[in-house]
Amino acid sequence: MADLITRAIRNARMTTRSAIQGEFGNSNPPPPTGWGTSVYSGSDDATIGISTYWACLRALAGDVGLLPFQAYTGSKFGARQVAPVQPQLVVQPFGPDTSVDTGMAQIVMSLAMHGNAYLYVSSSDGLGWPTSVFVLNPAQVQVRINQLTGRKEFKVRGFADPTLNNVWVGGDKVRHIVNVMSYPGSPVGIDPLTANRQAFENSYSIESYGNQYFKTASNPSGLISLEGNTTPTTAQQVADAWESRNAGIGNAFRVPVLGGGAKFQTIMPNPEAAQMLLSKEWSREEICMLMDVPVSRLGVFQDTGGGKGIDAIDKNYITKSLGNYLAKIENCFNLMIPGGESTWTFFDTAGLVASSPLDLAQINMSYRTQGVLSPNEVRASIGLPPVADPVMDSYDLALNSNATSPGINSPAPSGTGNNEDVST
Repeated sequence: MADLITRAIRNARMTTRSAIQGEFGNSNPPPPTGWGTSVYSGSDDATIGISTYWACLRALAGDVGLLPFQAYTGSKFGARQVAPVQPQLVVQPFGPDTSVDTGMAQIVMSLAMHGNAYLYVSSSDGLGWPTSVFVLNPAQVQVRINQLTGRKEFKVRGFADPTLNNVWVGGDKVRHIVNVMSYPGSPVGIDPLTANRQAFENSYSIESYGNQYFKTASNPSGLISLEGNTTPTTAQQVADAWESRNAGIGNAFRVPVLGGGAKFQTIMPNPEAAQMLLSKEWSREEICMLMDVPVSRLGVFQDTGGGKGIDAIDKNYITKSLGNYLAKIENCFNLMIPGGESTWTFFDTAGLVASSPLDLAQINMSYRTQGVLSPNEVRASIGLPPVADPVMDSYDLALNSNATSPGINSPAPSGTGNNEDVST
């Protein structure tokens, strides 16, 4: 396999050099505070062209787009409720022309591909709180640290308005989200494509090699050899006769008969074809590891091994891998809405980690018996309307009681039931 990968990389680079020049050619690394362009010389389009990478991005962006995004009040780690009045930045964060799921997906893609996301504050209210933002292309942004204030400053290029284009602005106009980490002294996050450029180049080369192999491969399934000199006409007649009697499903398992000294020899498939498929599988697992997305999330069957089920893998992905992106977006938005520490944003992941009906029933039963939820709150959690009865909002209602019967919480009459005096 190692030999195949080496050959794949060499052949792909030689045969597709003119096609991918400028995508995977040599480049000089820009300074750490450059325009957000990657040291990795592959363009975004070229990288997304790697099928596994595209599938990972689709999973991350699609999952974050499914999650409800709301502002809450109360404690992040205790009692909380949805804020009765949602900030404009939460209701329509990206303006009227971009939906919430599309904008959030853009942030996640920017973080996953470039290690940084930049939100330009496009409008604010009378108190200076942002009411809408739009996601910048990282290639448009240059970052520096002001030596006098110690704060980040941003220069954005590409604006039609000359008063905004190539002008240094502060963090009140551009909000910066770093994905994983930054080099000491650098104001920007580490670019994943740069840090792992060899892995992405290898994956691109393997796919390019495979594409050209299947385009140009001409390996026949068998060979019929004839004795003596053979004219093209005779060779064509023999081939046609063989195919008419033996080719296709309808002729399967028929016994061929060759005469005149003709011999048939089966040509085995080129082992490189099988090795290439194994190489693609290896490349897929490597990119999934780098993207922190389980293979099962891409719709590919995965032998979990060790008794760890798909559900457990998906929950780990949602709480850790996807949760990393969600937490960073939440923290950014928390600083842009009023209310201080008592108001904060939250992605509700319950829909992605939904339990089975049996597990959900057991959870609700536990919450009910412990007084965590009232019967109406249990009904709301499974999509049922409330019952208009005060006792259905009680937290100490016995499970086997009749909610509409009077005296359900009354003690037993004297001399009966558990109140009977059994002393002598």
